[in-house]
Amino acid sequence: MESPDMNTPSEDSLEVLLSKNRVPIADDGFSARVLASLPPPAPKPRVLPNRRVIACSLGALTGLAWGLVQSGLPRASDLAAFSSAFEASVIRIAAALADPWMLLLGALVLASLVFAYAREIAAKLS
Repeated sequence: MESPDMNTPSEDSLEVLLSKNRVPIADDGFSARVLASLPPPAPKPRVLPNRRVIACSLGALTGLAWGLVQSGLPRASDLAAFSSAFEASVIRIAAALADPWMLLLGALVLASLVFAYAREIAAKLS
C-alpha cells in the first residue's frame, strides 16, 4: 500500500537542489545563434482609436454642428454679410456662455472628460 504522502524525501531534495543551483548551462553560443536566426518580430497592427476618443470627437462635432445651425449663419456669398452674421453669432454665443447654467454645463463636461481620462492623466503626472 502506498503512503498517503506522495512526496518522498528524494523528490523534496531534488526540488531543493534544482531551486538552489540556478547556474546557466553552457551552450557554446547555441541560444544566441538560434535567436539571431529568428525572423524579426512582425510589425504591430495599426490600432484604431479607442471608444472614448471616438465618443468625445463625435460629441464635439455634434456640438459644433448644433451651434452652427442654431447661430443662423447665412449662406450669403459676400464677405461683408458673412462677417456681420459671424459677429452677431459670436455675441449671441458669448451671451449664452455667460448664463450660469452654461457655466455649470461646461464644468460638468470638463469633469466628465477628467473622469474618462483619469488613468492617462495620472500616468502622465507621475
